Amino acid sequence: MNREAKFACGCTFPVDENDKIIFTPEIEKLPLDCSLTWDLICKGDTKGIFQLESHLGKSLSKQVLPRSIEELSDLVAIMRPGCLESVMDGKTLTHHYIDRKHKRDATTYYHPILESILRTTYGILVYQEQAMQIAQKVAGFNLQEADTLRKAIGKKKADEMAKVKTLFITKAKELGLVTEEEAIEIFSWIEKSQRYSFNKSHSVAYAVDGYISAYAKAHFPKEFFTAYLLHSKEESDFSDRVRDLVSNAKNYDIEVLPPSIITRNHNFRIYGDHIICGLSNIKGVGDSVLRDIESTISEVQTALAKPIDKWSWIEFLLYCAFNIKSDAMTAMISTGALSHLGLSRRKMLYELEHVKELTTRDVAFLKNTPGATILDRLKVVAEGEVGKGKPLCSKVKKAKIEESIKLLEEPPYKLEDSAAWLSEMEQSLLGIALTCSKVDDCDASSANCTCKDFLNGCGNPALIACQIDEVKEHIIKNGQKKGGKMAFLKVSDSYGNLDSVLLFTEAWDKFKDVLIQDNTVMLVGTRDKKNKDTLIVNKVWQI
Repeated sequence: MNREAKFACGCTFPVDENDKIIFTPEIEKLPLDCSLTWDLICKGDTKGIFQLESHLGKSLSKQVLPRSIEELSDLVAIMRPGCLESVMDGKTLTHHYIDRKHKRDATTYYHPILESILRTTYGILVYQEQAMQIAQKVAGFNLQEADTLRKAIGKKKADEMAKVKTLFITKAKELGLVTEEEAIEIFSWIEKSQRYSFNKSHSVAYAVDGYISAYAKAHFPKEFFTAYLLHSKEESDFSDRVRDLVSNAKNYDIEVLPPSIITRNHNFRIYGDHIICGLSNIKGVGDSVLRDIESTISEVQTALAKPIDKWSWIEFLLYCAFNIKSDAMTAMISTGALSHLGLSRRKMLYELEHVKELTTRDVAFLKNTPGATILDRLKVVAEGEVGKGKPLCSKVKKAKIEESIKLLEEPPYKLEDSAAWLSEMEQSLLGIALTCSKVDDCDASSANCTCKDFLNGCGNPALIACQIDEVKEHIIKNGQKKGGKMAFLKVSDSYGNLDSVLLFTEAWDKFKDVLIQDNTVMLVGTRDKKNKDTLIVNKVWQI
């Protein structure tokens, strides 16, 4: 009997004997009316969605609320600079489209003959193909003449457009469906569209790609985030992309784990219910180091006659420290690759530094010395005889060993891992803090919700303890506050992120001195009435 997994949207997929979904994608067969997918786009959950993952894409997705490929194609077209910058009756074409779509403004047509062509874009000429259709209907252009018009629009060449204009008005007069004055006015629209109209065939293709990526995210978020993290490594803004994706994954209850010497995956991959970072994602751990790690572990597993997940820290320390590049060993410990051993990372690093000061002869003796820790074994050595061929070959060696024992017994600093230190190390070596946030070391007792809680509807007013990931100052161009400044923030905590935090002029002027990247603060604010995921901040203090 065939068994299936069924989603709330009605989409079904076969499952294997372990209830794991079997998904062999046939893109051409994906349903284009999946409510789960359209809901994801409409609520602006567009991180990683083709064409829509920018702040603008997220914002306009929530304003346009597309529910079909046609509407998504319109969204892709009106979010381009042309429509965003072209103003008609005091409002951009982008906002005319949105207001007409949601019936806040009436949809009007200059002439009834244009209605059938411009109906789907609410009377606004958005696409080059619409200009071609107008030319065919109003002036009787054949396909070649219409394509000449398209080329003139696309190339934005005034001389070519002037020739087409003469032909358009002449043929419109001959056809007689509009007056000469109307033909001139209609063509003026087409001329203006040079600045903003987009090729619909491209826009629809982009919309389909965007829908497919949204479909994958809505149904298979672990696979989606893993694939996106893998490909983000090639991007110049890798750290920013990874940070945003990891934070967004938390909103899906998907945790991205630090790398592990046990799994030794080179790159991001699915690991149970989570995603695990790869060793190659650690700064300084390249292909040659990975080969050395594999070779060393293979040899040590043979020597110890047990798999790596059964090794103790002392075995890692004595058998691997001298065979793996020092910087790589330090980086792996610092990013949590050996955290399965249950010791603090700072303790392991401290002991590693002491072992690195020993000679290979010393390490050979220590391998065969009883003791659960490096301190235990050094004490055994220190109690032995001094003499040639002995671990303590001289009084100088004995003094060095005794000094190491003292430093291991009484470290000059605390060896516990603080959240701030862990966060700093992972940020430096992985480009993203995975284990915790700097906020975890702060007094967050005044907070009433986390970033994730806020996105789920809690907290109004909201008090959120967070780290500032990005600050963008914006000069106000219109209205009473023209010339003033406001700011947009991206913030995060251990539970997720908010990429839509807004401070208007008064709040920004008052609190901008503490609103700097990487700072930890308490944000106090209210939920925006229109964009429910936007926090409008009215008070800030450092924590």
